[in-house]
Amino acid sequence: MDFATILPLLIPIAVPLIIAGLKWGITKLPGWLLPIIAPILGGLLDAGIAWATGQAANPIVGAILGSAGVGVRELKDQLFPAAKPAG
Repeated sequence: MDFATILPLLIPIAVPLIIAGLKWGITKLPGWLLPIIAPILGGLLDAGIAWATGQAANPIVGAILGSAGVGVRELKDQLFPAAKPAG
């Protein structure tokens, strides 16, 4: 496997990190908007990867991988719940 093949597989990991950064930077970002942003970010990341590697872009696959990032975040939240404050 070459580097250009592996990069799109990182989209489901990158999208939740970008969304976390957006939530930190824009504190009043509504929660219902996050699942809508995920496929858009996935498509944009796929387009950027295609531009950087010279391969053909596939924004549908990028959007699907971006949506999969929401699932990755939910899985992380289920496996590692946030610590509850003592008291």
